[in-house]
Amino acid sequence: MQERWLFTDGPARCASPASGLGRSGRGVRCWLASAAVTIVFLSLAACNSQENENWQQARSLDTASGYSDFLASHQGSSYTAEATNRYRLKLVFDCRERKMIESCRALLGRFPGDPEAMSLKTRDIPDMLYARAAKSQSLSDYGQYLANSDPSHPKYQSVVKLVKEMKRRDEVAWREAQQKNSLESYGRYLGQNPEGAHHAEASSRIDSLKRPPAAPTPLSPEARSTSEDLVRLCTQIKNYTGGVAAPGGPLYGKDFGEMEAILKKCVELKQQGRLDP
Repeated sequence: MQERWLFTDGPARCASPASGLGRSGRGVRCWLASAAVTIVFLSLAACNSQENENWQQARSLDTASGYSDFLASHQGSSYTAEATNRYRLKLVFDCRERKMIESCRALLGRFPGDPEAMSLKTRDIPDMLYARAAKSQSLSDYGQYLANSDPSHPKYQSVVKLVKEMKRRDEVAWREAQQKNSLESYGRYLGQNPEGAHHAEASSRIDSLKRPPAAPTPLSPEARSTSEDLVRLCTQIKNYTGGVAAPGGPLYGKDFGEMEAILKKCVELKQQGRLDP
């Protein structure tokens, strides 16, 4: 005979003195089964209570993030369909009305087949990116617009030309800074071109110019004597009125390579201020 009493009569059947179950192994099994059913029932009730509480909290917030959190925490919930629909509507509202580009991208990622998705991708997102770039006049923002827009967008071709011109002006400013090669010129380049292609190099040049020059290495007696001889030779060349390579001239007997090297060193000495004017 099937023991349907385990689940039909429950604890009352187990507790009935007339049944005699309390004094038998059958009675022990009856109590264990009843306790297990009770535990499962209480657990389900607790889960439903937490789920209901979280759902009410999500409804109270009524935000895309609130519904997203609920869906992540309660997969397969009885509220899943409603929460999903409300989540989608909030993303559309935040994207279209509040101009939140992150919500547009979330909608495209979560609902790629949504009827709104195509117009968001081809119109709303490019419009928002262009508005942001036009306000900031930032090369990187214009780059974001081009990377997320189709060439058919009304502003695309004009932005391509604008970016090309911005890059050309950046190169002109960099060449001017290099020609002057000063703290002021590199600082001006960085100030006027915060996103310039040569930003790192300009910063490095500034650091180099700020460093004190290295102390000159003391000359040995032999080198000092050679340097003094060179100064005297260069002074003779400067003051000699005839041909310096002619007989009797200071460079007489030197070959062309030697004369070129000596004259180059004389120019360096003059630049260093070691020759009399």
